Amino acid sequence: MSDLTYTVTIDGLPWREDQLRRIEYERTLHVLHELKTLGVPVTDGDTELSHIDLNWLDPDRAEQISLETRAALGEDGFLEVYADVLADSERRWKEWAVDYGPADVHTAEITIEAHGIGFAETMSIIGGAASQHDALAANPEHYVIIGDIETGQRGAETFGMFGEPIYMHGVAHDTVPEGLPVQKDPSFPIAIFGEMATKSDDTNFHVGALHQFRPTEDGFVVTSIFIAPGRAPKAVADGHKIHFALEIINSIRIAYARKQAQAAEDDALMSAAPTGEASVVDGTWNVEARGRRGTLTLTTDGDRLTGRVDVMGIKAEIQDGLLNGSSFTGTIEADGPVGHVRARLSGSVDRDALNGAIKVGIIKTTLAGSRAES
Repeated sequence: MSDLTYTVTIDGLPWREDQLRRIEYERTLHVLHELKTLGVPVTDGDTELSHIDLNWLDPDRAEQISLETRAALGEDGFLEVYADVLADSERRWKEWAVDYGPADVHTAEITIEAHGIGFAETMSIIGGAASQHDALAANPEHYVIIGDIETGQRGAETFGMFGEPIYMHGVAHDTVPEGLPVQKDPSFPIAIFGEMATKSDDTNFHVGALHQFRPTEDGFVVTSIFIAPGRAPKAVADGHKIHFALEIINSIRIAYARKQAQAAEDDALMSAAPTGEASVVDGTWNVEARGRRGTLTLTTDGDRLTGRVDVMGIKAEIQDGLLNGSSFTGTIEADGPVGHVRARLSGSVDRDALNGAIKVGIIKTTLAGSRAES
């Protein structure tokens, strides 16, 4: 497993990790102080913290307490605590969207190049498909992230480290609205444009982003362009460059940690004392995943595994398959909704029962089934 590295470029200039982390720490403390001011208990274990106590938290502890507090608050708690703040925030964004013209917008652009982690793994964090907890961990000013940007998402965040959060929803698509002063770069094969509307009444307040990805041999390059209406303060766009950078590199780090954990899990599976005979793995298996039926066809040759997967719309040959007794792992390559992706197959057989999983990035889908009758 290769080491994780990444570089961040904002407005054509390189940014160091320590520069970004210092800003993240300041915004984390800002959020903690605001939560406490609004009446949310902020605790370290069983001890409730005062505003003075918050100022003495080191960055790592502040980050963890902020994440725990925001996660515990949940969507309903957030909406209750922030009701007046959200009403005021929505009013402001609607005023800035009056007489909106796509040629009159603020933009901000960043580029990140990552090695050691793939696009699919990272996108599952950024897009919210992995879990709300991971999506909240990606940025200290994420308050609610529910759903994913492919199928529809609602949430609340503060744009540009400026002002207050807004409660909204949106869906990503692959086209850029006409008239905007941004275009797709043909050297990036994957492009996602998301535009937001208020959750209360579906008003488009014309905040959006164009994310473009180019997979590389051991990672990917992403360029993200943030867009806000011209009547909004320019400081929103200026700040959101840094918000984007933190969100993406934190998603990269979370995805890499999940990848390491999965590699350790696979190593443990394949290095454990063998149980059962490899020959019991051979055959066709009727399996079910997410309520959908499919088949696995498995063939063994010594400690090697080949075969085919036909489940959840994925039809692919098994590559790099390995056996340890009746346990197995392998790799699947298939075309998915976000392009060509690699998935990890693992499982074990006990007589005529099979249990396993297919993992795309860090999204794990359980498989269970039985041997097909011959």
